[in-house]
Formats: sequence, C-alpha cells, structure tokens
Amino acid sequence: MVKRLFLIVVMLATVAASAEVAGWRTANGTYPDAAPPLEWGADGKPNIRWKAQVGKSYSSPIVVGDKVFVTAEPDLLLCLDAASGKVLWKASNTFADAGAEEKPIKSNAGNTAATPTSDGERVWAVFASGIVACYGVDGKRQWIQHFDLPMVLQFARAASPVLAGDKLLVTLNHLFALDARAPGAGDGSGKVLWKAADVPETYGTPALARVGHTDVAITPEGYAVRLADGKVLASELGTLKYATPLVRDGIAYFVGYDSKALQLPSQAGDKLVAKELWTAELEGDFFSSPVLHEGLLYTVNDAGKLYVLDAKTGKVVAERELDIPNASGKPGTLPAHIYPSIVLAGKHLFVWNDIGTCLVLEPGRDPRPVGKNTLPDGAPGTPVFAGKRIFVRGGESLYCIGE
Repeated sequence: MVKRLFLIVVMLATVAASAEVAGWRTANGTYPDAAPPLEWGADGKPNIRWKAQVGKSYSSPIVVGDKVFVTAEPDLLLCLDAASGKVLWKASNTFADAGAEEKPIKSNAGNTAATPTSDGERVWAVFASGIVACYGVDGKRQWIQHFDLPMVLQFARAASPVLAGDKLLVTLNHLFALDARAPGAGDGSGKVLWKAADVPETYGTPALARVGHTDVAITPEGYAVRLADGKVLASELGTLKYATPLVRDGIAYFVGYDSKALQLPSQAGDKLVAKELWTAELEGDFFSSPVLHEGLLYTVNDAGKLYVLDAKTGKVVAERELDIPNASGKPGTLPAHIYPSIVLAGKHLFVWNDIGTCLVLEPGRDPRPVGKNTLPDGAPGTPVFAGKRIFVRGGESLYCIGE
C-alpha cells in the first residue's frame, strides 16, 4: 500500500510538472530558485558547460524538463538535450510545409524573433511569415498553418505566442486565439476560436491577468481582452512600444518612457475599469521588459541607464549609468543595444546587451555591480535560467553556462 501511494504521488507530481507553461516572460523575468554562476568566459573557459550550433535569431530559448527549445533562422524549431547540448531534433516551418504560396518576409528582425511556448507535452512556434506550428516534445508535428495577414508594424514582427489554458494567443496583424487542445479534441486543434480585429499587432508580447473570475490578456498597447471570447474590455490602459506589461497581485505595470501602474478591478463584466495609481516619465528607448522584486521595479534603457522605481509610488529611487556597451554613442564606448530584457535570478540582477556582455548586479535601492562577463558573437535574445544553469544565445550558438 505504501509503495502504491508513493507511485501515485510521483505520478501526480510528474503531471503537475508537465503542466507548467514555459514561454516568453512566463515568470515575469524572475527565477527565485535559480543559483547561477556569477562568472564565466568564452570558449574553453570556466563555467561554459556546452556550446551548440543552432543558428541566429532574436528569440529566447525555453526550458522544458530535460529539454531546451529554440527557434533559429530561417524557419527552424530545434530541441536540444539540456544536459549535453545535443540536438535531438529540428523541424523546418516553410511555406511549403504549411501548403502555402511563398511570399517575401518583411521583418528587420528576421523570421524567428518570437520565443516559442510549451505546456510540457507540446511546443508552439510563431514565425514572421505568418506560420504557426505545433509539435509534440518528441518532434512530431501536430499541425501547421499559414495566416496570410499583412504586417502593420514599421520594423519587425517579434511578439511571442502566449499559452492560456486551452487557447494559444497569437499576434499577427491583430490579436487572435487558436485552439491549443491536443489533436482530436473538440473541433480540432489549431482552429481560430476568436479574433480581436481592433487590437493591433505590437512588437511586445501580451501579459495574462485574472480579474475576479475573468481571464484577460493585457497588450503593450493597453488593451484588455477577455480570453473566453476575445471581447475588448478596455483600451488605452498604457502604452509600451517594445516591452511587455508586467502584472502582479492585481496591478498592471507599463514600464518604459511613459510608465504607469494601474489597479485592476476586483471583477470584470463587459468593461474593465482600472484605477491609475501613478505615472512616471523615464528617458530613452526601452526594449527591455521590467522585473519586480521586493517592492522595486527595475528596467534599463537602450543607452545603458538602469532605473529603479518604487512600485507603490512610481518614484525613481535610483538611476545608474551602467558600465556596459550600449547605444548612447558616448566616446570610448562600444556600439551595442540593450535588446535583452533584465532578469532577476536567485539573488542577482542580470543585464545583457546584444554583443554578449552581461553585468551582474545586487538588487536594492542602491544597486551595485558584482560581476561582468562576455561571450563572443552576442545575440539579443533574453537568457533563461534553470537551477544552476543559464541558457543564452551567442551568435549562431546556444550556450549553457553553469558551474
């Protein structure tokens, strides 16, 4: 009996673990249980566990159990063994694969800037071409579709898919939801469930929120969309050009040039009325999405300036020009962009640029640098953390950093 109960507990724990969603900023950029190294180097130097050739991209990897998934140009989804870096499988996602007529891809960030998402059993990827595909973690394609929708953005498509229960939220021209259930369930997986045609395409990715008993998506343009049917419950909540909103404890934060915090209501009917808590103006372009830790919001602009805001009041409690190559153009500085988003892993903040420099900081009202590292051939994808390991792109390679 004891053995049987033990097996049941193990099975339930396995199911719970597999149900965890991995994707872009699914933990709001925080990894409280991580314990990564604070120092590393390039090829052959300490704390580089492995390096695997995958191809270039602006996307981030995701960690699903003992596997890492990542997209790469021109149209690939790859699965790697997290322990060794061995490529277990890779799949192309071309127009021909989707049974569609080939068309030019108009995106300065390439075709694969969106980060994939997974529920532990399947993985979904969205491409700038308008192709959306679903695979089992074993590499078997479950479905692929092409959405022939014109891009309304000036530069690139970069919004990542968001898994919300049995729906996959996709931002191509506008926001819409696909059936994310397994093949054979309901009316068929990958089917369009609803369209929010008035919610425009954005560079940033929507954030999920629960208002009372209502699940909503909050977009970088400040729309609140009900997940059940795609109804727009609010607009003009805030505006972010590139970053993703952050939602925590019933408060939505838009952190960038025009920063704002809004208290979401206790219930949402056919309208969502949020209470503005504070506003703040920050300088510069913000590609980085923020993190929230112990009552403080952290963000960094493209010129390498770190801002620390009091999450309750919006007051800027610290401004720091970081010792990291950036887009400021100041004499003596290497040209670089702070495209990756700031991350809190364990007890430290990690700030990266697109040429492979990483600055490690102690969080707080007076953030202090405790380390500085480099990788060759940097890329602007945000790193992810898992236990004592960091997974980050470097040129055409994916690195695993760990003691």
